[in-house]
Amino acid sequence: ANVNIGQECNAFFDGKSINFFQSSEKCQNTGLLQDVVFHEFGHALHTAEIIEGVGKFDGAMSEGAADFLAASITNDSGMGRGFFYGDAPLRELDPVDLEFRWPEDVKAIHHTGKIYGGALWDLRKALITAHGEAEGNRIVNKLYVGTMRRSINIPTSLIEALIEDDTDGNLDNGSPNECLIREAYGRHGLRTATGLVAAPGAIAERAGSTVVRINVTGLSTRCTSDQIENVTLEWKPTGSTVPMAGSTIAHPSVPGEYWAQLPLARDGKVFYRARVKFMDGSIFTLADNLADQFYSLYQGETVPLYCTSFEDKDPFTDGWTTGTTNADIPSPWAWGEAMGGSTDPQVAYSGNKFVAQELGGDYLPGMGSWVKMPPINVGRWTDVHLQYRRWLASEDSHFDQARVIINDKKAWINNTANTGDTSSLHHIDREWRFHDVPLSGYVAGNVFTVGWDLHADEGLHLGGWHIDDVCIVANVNSVCGDGVRTPTEGCDEGVANADRPNTCRTYCLRPACGDKIVDAEEECDHGEADATCSASCQDIELPTLGGCCQTGGGSAGPLLLGIAVGGLVLRRRRRG
Repeated sequence: ANVNIGQECNAFFDGKSINFFQSSEKCQNTGLLQDVVFHEFGHALHTAEIIEGVGKFDGAMSEGAADFLAASITNDSGMGRGFFYGDAPLRELDPVDLEFRWPEDVKAIHHTGKIYGGALWDLRKALITAHGEAEGNRIVNKLYVGTMRRSINIPTSLIEALIEDDTDGNLDNGSPNECLIREAYGRHGLRTATGLVAAPGAIAERAGSTVVRINVTGLSTRCTSDQIENVTLEWKPTGSTVPMAGSTIAHPSVPGEYWAQLPLARDGKVFYRARVKFMDGSIFTLADNLADQFYSLYQGETVPLYCTSFEDKDPFTDGWTTGTTNADIPSPWAWGEAMGGSTDPQVAYSGNKFVAQELGGDYLPGMGSWVKMPPINVGRWTDVHLQYRRWLASEDSHFDQARVIINDKKAWINNTANTGDTSSLHHIDREWRFHDVPLSGYVAGNVFTVGWDLHADEGLHLGGWHIDDVCIVANVNSVCGDGVRTPTEGCDEGVANADRPNTCRTYCLRPACGDKIVDAEEECDHGEADATCSASCQDIELPTLGGCCQTGGGSAGPLLLGIAVGGLVLRRRRRG
């Protein structure tokens, strides 16, 4: 332990030691607050208990685990009293009014952690009531350690608590404290519920709506905490105002199954999701991915330009390429069948094979890797889309960036909570998701090279990219050169289109710096900035070397100074 560090209002565990800041006018010396000491030791406990290859470190879960340890030792659900020289706690695991729930309270990691810590505190109270203080504490501590050992995040801690409570290796017949566990977790929006929403990814024919079917499974039949009040289908458009955003109550058909009509957008996408509301007021959302909660459905007549299901031929012998940012490490991208993995698909979307960033494992920390399709000439089509099935598991993009790229430019990136080093909006698909990515307008020209990449930091790493049933398609109603400017075209002057200065290009984009054609107000255009042409397409005047000629005695040549800047390696430290 390190104490009296010359900063204020914090404490942290750095992987080896617990560290506490000195007092100030704002805050008490954190080394003098017993539950802050217990909290920081809780991070060390969590890190030590994780079973390698089974559990994973999750920052938000660790905050909840550390809060619960402190609260258990002090027998006080309010953690951090005295921090601001008063009796109010920094965090309260047992609020009087509203419980902290998943996913509504998923924010910065300290706030999100109260979902897990609060569920454990409610479970502790229920077990003490049912079994007495000594036995109740023994049971909850056993469940607490079990969840730290094998969970990969807060939602998975529920099933690990049930497994830890089980006595015969068969969860189908329940466990001694199953209903107490389910009730405590359920109040915080955490259940073993899973679901499937059945709807097409793309529809060609004109239609005003389509049927969406919602199937909810994994609910307990032995406990009353999983009773459903209703299921709502919500939708919102993109790129247009049709249809207007709205919602409807889904109709039950058979137990656990519901259906509703989804209005569609013409020549575009509508985003939709199902919201399952339980009797206790908590919500389960499908799609079950906090970073991407809405499914998408594309309506429009398209023509395929390139499609593959990966079944018949190895794509890496058919024009696909792959590589890494570290020349000494071969690319992990591979073509094959599912090989397991905690955040990986167990089967392909169709057939048996797909392309994965890492078959049956996690992507490597501290590096990037990519895969690219062969170049595709899209001709005169000007509304081109990538449509495929995706199964992605990646850390918040503040740390790990998973992208869809076109000619090495970003066309899509995973989400971020945008809270800096406390960001915890990890993108974890739990099903094969239909993903439509518009490609037109990103690059000059008619040739597209589409790819996927992921750049990881040294911290948490997950299963990465898995892709199947890949298609590049074009909207048949958007053609460059017909004289009709569509929403994806910057211009269209018909037969007057030409790849010459100050003219609408043959791919229906306006003249722009970077298209390798020198237009008015441009002095140069090399496509990309280089030593002689700036990013704004202006000439860069090269420096001239001074000096004079000498007739004797030897000449003094120019002195070239090379300045080497040492790399700074920034490592995240776990805040208190």
